[in-house]
Amino acid sequence: MNSPLVEAFGYLALGLPTDSVLAGTYVPPPGADIYAAKWLAKLKMDPAVRAAPPMRVVFSVAGHVQGWRKVREFTTLGPSGFTLSHFIAGTFDPAIASFDATTANIPYATGCSSLWWQTGTDVMIPKSVASLWVDKLRTLLLLDPEFNQNNKLLGRSVMVHAEHHNQMPAEQYGSRKKHRAIEAALKKVLTHRIWHQKRHPGALCSNDAKSCYNRVVHSSAILSMLCLGCPWGPLISIFATLQKMNHFIGSAFGVSSTSFKGSEVPLQGLG
Repeated sequence: MNSPLVEAFGYLALGLPTDSVLAGTYVPPPGADIYAAKWLAKLKMDPAVRAAPPMRVVFSVAGHVQGWRKVREFTTLGPSGFTLSHFIAGTFDPAIASFDATTANIPYATGCSSLWWQTGTDVMIPKSVASLWVDKLRTLLLLDPEFNQNNKLLGRSVMVHAEHHNQMPAEQYGSRKKHRAIEAALKKVLTHRIWHQKRHPGALCSNDAKSCYNRVVHSSAILSMLCLGCPWGPLISIFATLQKMNHFIGSAFGVSSTSFKGSEVPLQGLG
């Protein structure tokens, strides 16, 4: 998000250099951060991904129904007025289910941002039940249910596509099928024991990134997902919506009547 890369890529990676980054031919301009340049060099799209059929960006009515019937009905949502109960009930009527699937598909496939989705509520919840100190709370952005469902669909679709084309590193255990946290912990212990037995020096970093979801730069996330074979439509729909979001504040006294949003520089993060 610093010059000269922010002028090259913008806030949605729509700049001309994106294609050359994916092709592996991008040369950063003078003055670019050295580590940003190293990272961009790693975003060359794998030939297997480039040659593969594009990732599916239209979901079926059956997929829509299956997804909505899995959600927890009483999850708190943003200020749109709809509840999860509305959408779950709609899945039991074929005409309503077809209509809802279509209205969700249009922005997902085309990249447009629904005005209805561009409002959210910021609420703070305790990280620990024992503490209500403000600096110990975690801020969450409550979203429109349909927008939130599309976000989850994109996450699953990209992971399946990346797994299918062997793009996931062996050490990544999060959000992957047939991978459990306990197995990652076991490998860590066994690695330490092997070092001990062979008297090898070694170090392992267990890094919990602070505020990591709030620090996600949208252009960087878009480049990373394009590299894995994700098409433009759902990426622009989701990240443009986040950048245009009007944030209301939720508290014990209700939801604020006024909102805030990014001005010249859009707010980053994933909510």
